[in-house]
Amino acid sequence: MKTRTFWLLFLILMLLTAAVTLWAYPRLPDIIPTHWNAQGQADDFSEKSGSIWILPIMMVGTTLLLVFLPKLDPLRKNLDLFSGVYYIFVLCVNGFFLYLHILTLWIGMGSRIQMVQWLVPAYAALCACCGWMVGRAKPNWFIGLRTPWTLSDERVWDQTHALGRKMFYLAAAATLPGIFWPQAAFFFLIGPLLLASFIPVIYSYFLHRKLHNPH
Repeated sequence: MKTRTFWLLFLILMLLTAAVTLWAYPRLPDIIPTHWNAQGQADDFSEKSGSIWILPIMMVGTTLLLVFLPKLDPLRKNLDLFSGVYYIFVLCVNGFFLYLHILTLWIGMGSRIQMVQWLVPAYAALCACCGWMVGRAKPNWFIGLRTPWTLSDERVWDQTHALGRKMFYLAAAATLPGIFWPQAAFFFLIGPLLLASFIPVIYSYFLHRKLHNPH
């Protein structure tokens, strides 16, 4: 994906977000839920005039950070090798935020849906997108499974990220039962992702040790 195409798609996404927000605004009560506990119950509320714009602002801020911070990387040439994949990943992150924003507005307008349960499909899709991106990432200081061992040996980077891709795909699949078990949906969201992130870190250490201290 070219840079121009990315910014065009991001602009369309933000216009859609603004349109949904402006449509929902007069239909919302003055006070709306803005936070939910692990059981999916609203436990914090705010005035809609300010809180309704939090997620759209986060979308802009997160995108600017994700796009421009990697440009400071000394290994920027490696980032250019998978920039198209990375841009798609950034759009997926924004798609997740938009989905969360729509859920927030929907509940604010009176829907009785369980937030955490309905968050599961989008969360699983985001995990799968992470796996897809991680599997194509080249050595750099900003994106991917960056450990002292992956950053010091490209072989360790490649093999760790190959494992990481599989782990994130498995995490995405392991998250889905939360749709059918809403009481435990929060644990299906957190548990698989923690394992998908933690296991490759441990693997990178032992792989580096094996390659550099074979005896």
